[in-house]
Amino acid sequence: MKRAWRHIGIVAFWLSWPALYVRLYRTVRVRIAVTHKEKVLLVQNWYNSGQWQLPGGGIRANESAIATAQRELAEEVAITLPESAFALLGEPFWVRERGLPFRVQVLIAKVSDDNFSIKQREIAAGKWVKLSEPPSNLSDSTLKAFALVENLT
Repeated sequence: MKRAWRHIGIVAFWLSWPALYVRLYRTVRVRIAVTHKEKVLLVQNWYNSGQWQLPGGGIRANESAIATAQRELAEEVAITLPESAFALLGEPFWVRERGLPFRVQVLIAKVSDDNFSIKQREIAAGKWVKLSEPPSNLSDSTLKAFALVENLT
């Protein structure tokens, strides 16, 4: 069943690609490096091509990057953190993923335990990985975010 939903998601993505291009080009998205000890949390969206990425999503109108990070973590992996748990990493940067250009603001948040729960509406899988041993199939935004996080350590 998961496989069927993934194929449906991929078809829906490509059908909506022109509208996504226009919308994403004008927005900033957040990616959150949720860390626990030497590990970082990665997720796979059910509609993507199997790449691993940091949790995150689009900033809504009148929403701060930190508020977006709080909302996205709660929606995707059932992690709730106070504003004080987040720190911005650098300035927003441009990436192009699957032909879609958008800007990314990276945030970091440390958690005291490694518990999380996948919200299946958006996320197909999640796992903790060592920052020093990332999987080979990372999204471009996650590769750049990893570089920012590694500079902290």
